[in-house]
Amino acid sequence: MRYAMVCKNRVIDILENPVEAPRWPADDKGNEVTAVECDNNVKVGMFFDTDSKTFCCYIPKVRVDKLTRIEILLNASKEKIENAAIDAYTEDLIEGGIL
Repeated sequence: MRYAMVCKNRVIDILENPVEAPRWPADDKGNEVTAVECDNNVKVGMFFDTDSKTFCCYIPKVRVDKLTRIEILLNASKEKIENAAIDAYTEDLIEGGIL
């Protein structure tokens, strides 16, 4: 028997031929770790779909959405930095009597 240890829908370890179904404690953040029977095609890092009870290699759409949000935040931060630099430069020009 082969078991995939699954935490937050991701395979974190594979156990070969345990005496009985393994039971692990929750991870350090309190997320449950579940043992799921699997075949030899399942690898660490794969995703487990709890609805269909299947393993797959795709990256869920949620990750793309998170990346998009991160990109928006980075662009907003870049714009704030540029505006702060322009403001500081303008103040220097005003103080120097150039503007």
